Amino acid sequence: MANSDEARRVRIKEMLIANVRHGARIPTVDDRQSWPPNPPHPLHDTKSAALPQKVDYAIIGSGIAGCSVAWNLLTESELKHTIAVFEARGLASGATGRSGGQVAALMTANEFADTIASRNILAADALNRFAGESYNRLVELVRNDPSATDYHFAPVKSVTNLVDPADVASVNQYAENFAKACAQWSYPGDLRTPDDSRSYYQFINSHGTTEQPGLVLLPYRLVTRLFERLLQKYPAQLSIDTHTPVQQVGYNSRLTSHKYTLMTSRGEVRANHVIHCTNGWTSCLLPHLAERIFPWRTTMAYHEFDYDPETSPGRVGRPQYIWQEVSRPRHDYIHNSVEMGKHSVTELGLTNQTLFKRVLVRSDNLDYQALMDHDDTRTPPGAGHHVSRVLRRVFTPWRFAGVEQPPQIWSGVCGYTADAKPICGQLSKKWTSRTGKGEWICAGCNGMGLATTWTLGELLAHRLLGRKEEFIVLPWSYSSDDGRLEMMNVNSFFEEWLPRV
Repeated sequence: MANSDEARRVRIKEMLIANVRHGARIPTVDDRQSWPPNPPHPLHDTKSAALPQKVDYAIIGSGIAGCSVAWNLLTESELKHTIAVFEARGLASGATGRSGGQVAALMTANEFADTIASRNILAADALNRFAGESYNRLVELVRNDPSATDYHFAPVKSVTNLVDPADVASVNQYAENFAKACAQWSYPGDLRTPDDSRSYYQFINSHGTTEQPGLVLLPYRLVTRLFERLLQKYPAQLSIDTHTPVQQVGYNSRLTSHKYTLMTSRGEVRANHVIHCTNGWTSCLLPHLAERIFPWRTTMAYHEFDYDPETSPGRVGRPQYIWQEVSRPRHDYIHNSVEMGKHSVTELGLTNQTLFKRVLVRSDNLDYQALMDHDDTRTPPGAGHHVSRVLRRVFTPWRFAGVEQPPQIWSGVCGYTADAKPICGQLSKKWTSRTGKGEWICAGCNGMGLATTWTLGELLAHRLLGRKEEFIVLPWSYSSDDGRLEMMNVNSFFEEWLPRV
């Protein structure tokens, strides 16, 4: 029996790797009914009357990464750079527009411990410091923004519930290291006991919880508003063309300038630099990166709730919360299904709704094929009922309006990488197949990188502007260094993710 189960596991791994190597397809359908811009921004379908012939910078992708690069190129330089932003569908309609709106200030205790175990303490400290600086920069960007309430911006407490005893043991093993790493942020990094976690936070199953500062922030509203401001302030320097997929990138070394040609569905545009902010769709234009960064499906839902005001967490004198429950994925090789081990809930304080993010919710019997499904315009049958069951399983006092089906549910495609870290920087010929040195990337934040992605876009813009001194050190494990990219191994990724029987 064990041998047959192992054979099934190997077949599943081979199928997933084959899907990754096949690469992504350019998204074309923008079905607003399949996700909640609610309402869509006036720029959602914006287009130039005519495409620009030449620009200094061409940014492919209009999510948080593309917005950050454009924002910082324009606001951080007095030169009159010209920028063209291309989006295959509506503005910010990819993973950014479908995000759960959670921002944690630092790494969670279990992420910190896992990084020490897989790398070392110096790497964990560096990534934690980068997370903290990124969080602070995002707060400063939004804190005094007159539109902050439109983004649902609110400081909150971020709570992570640990279900597996092994995670708690790892956290306890490196508790002193984590406390030192968090000291400069005035955050103790304490681990609540299981009894305390169940009584205070009403988790049904808990071996301990960790807490840290966090934010609620809906990225679609932030990104579309920032693009609106850029167009108002820099109308002669910036163009944004939605529903204009870039189908191919070419390079001509014989030209004296603007050596790159972007072939789009509406014509050609020449550029000095090309910045790929295409996340899960990166391999559409950069097929050599297909095994390094690939699409990974998520499912989101709005769910109405009815709190018990006396016992419910997060109410009656307590701060607003964002929640995560972390456990190991539950694999069923016989039925070819998996339930991912991460649940997250964001309280939206301005509405009577909870935004629930369940990575890879596909009811209780998810086909592994769905991992690489590029169609984010539909959700699988039964996913809504599964969301309700998960919420009831995680939180004792939460009652969800007496209905099984959430009012709204949708899918998204994140960009995952073979080492679970983002990719930021200049790309060599090895990955572009072009001899020019003007192609760059900012992608692959693995579904939980709003603050990190904004800072990576800012760093990339500074490098494009030729800044010698950087405001923050880019960790090597986030870089586009050839050595790092060559070390990425999709076979090792899935071998670890799919445990042996």
